[in-house]
Amino acid sequence: MLNRKPHAAGAARTGVRGVPVSIAALRGKAAPVAAARPLEDAGGGNGQPLPQLHLLIVDDDAPVRHACAEIATSLGFVTLVADSLPAARAVLARSPIDLVLLDLKLPGGGLTLLQELRSSSPETVVVVMTAFATVSSAVEAMRIGAGDYLTKPFSLEELSTVLERAAQRRAFDAESRSLRERLRSGQGMGNLVGNSPAMEKL
Repeated sequence: MLNRKPHAAGAARTGVRGVPVSIAALRGKAAPVAAARPLEDAGGGNGQPLPQLHLLIVDDDAPVRHACAEIATSLGFVTLVADSLPAARAVLARSPIDLVLLDLKLPGGGLTLLQELRSSSPETVVVVMTAFATVSSAVEAMRIGAGDYLTKPFSLEELSTVLERAAQRRAFDAESRSLRERLRSGQGMGNLVGNSPAMEKL
């Protein structure tokens, strides 16, 4: 489980699909850059990789932040980290971010950043996490627009599953937006002539 208790020196954890999580990462040291393994299409069976996605991890707990970053990097994400709301806003202002892994109990309130993202970047998928999970906080986060919810301490398998699910949702949303844009612009209509509501429905 990802928590603040260090393991014995020299020990190591093994996560989903044998991905190692070093004790250095869990203790808050810089996580090594792992070779990226592209996320596979979870639609089952064609094995096509998803486009590489940019993930921002926002958590003031350094061991958790670095362990999550190491796992995300090993899954093929381009991973950035922030330890506060101001640092997260600075990253979001200069970098395109597809997914955010957000601690709800940040100083200043993680829900504040979630609300800002829903207004400024509604296409960004946000996964919220907290060690103080309550029904009310989960409901509020999902109401505002969180795509998923993790309760600390969580296992590496849970983290990997949630990240892969969020990546699939981001890819699906992007494809849906592209299709809607093509329909609105009249492209992709084959040999049909006309753009009336009845023709578009047909």
